[in-house]
Order: sequence, then structure tokens, then C-alpha cells
Amino acid sequence: MPRKTFLLKDIEIPNKFLGDFLRGHLDGDGSIVTYIDQYNTSKNPKYIYKRLYVNFLSASIHHVKWLSEKIEECFNIKGTIQASEGKNSKNPRKNIWKLRYAKKASIKLLKFIYYQTNLPCLSRKRKIAENFLVSIK
Repeated sequence: MPRKTFLLKDIEIPNKFLGDFLRGHLDGDGSIVTYIDQYNTSKNPKYIYKRLYVNFLSASIHHVKWLSEKIEECFNIKGTIQASEGKNSKNPRKNIWKLRYAKKASIKLLKFIYYQTNLPCLSRKRKIAENFLVSIK
């Protein structure tokens, strides 16, 4: 189907397979971002925080809204939806939509996505998740 990325909507997935679907979505059209935030160290040297975000991207706002609702329904985790302009695009219909989860929500979500070892996934993304989850414990 041409231009399916713009037309994608709901996907029929049994809830028991949602973690596996999300892992594939994260590997293909998502990211795990972690960094050290030292922005407020001028106020107090102890204000150093490890930040974590899990992002899912799509050109379809319908798909992103469905994904957000499905994750909230199944895992009771809330994210935020943000629009960012596509590459070289002045056309608002060509936005890229980001479903973003911050630290606590990301940790909870990553536990569902990587619920056991030896699951098929991109090892570089799993390593980011595991390193962060291990450091939280």
C-alpha cells in the first residue's frame, strides 16, 4: 500500500502480545534516550539527574493516539504526544508524531517490553534499556 505510514491506524493485537509488538515498534520506529542532566548544578552540585525517555514515532496521528490509548489501557502508563515537522516540510500534514514516555513511565514500560531475556530485538536498544534499568535497582 503506498503511503501507508500516513494511513496507519489501529492494529488488532491481543493484549498478551502488546509487549512484543511494542518491542518491534521500538526497534523499527522508536528510540530509548538516556543522558545525564547537569543543568541545575550551579544551584546545587548534587542536582545531577539521569534522564530517560522512550519514544515511538509515526507519521500517522491516528496510530500514535491508538498506541497511547492501548498502552494506557493495558499497562496504566501515560505518555505525551508531540508533533515535530518532518524533514524539509512546511506542510503540517507531513508532521512526524512522537509518543513519549519520561523516566518513571519509561522504566515501567521497558519492563513490559523486555519481560525476559533472549527475546528477539535490536541488541543496541536492549542494552540501553538494561543498563538503565540495572542502574535504577
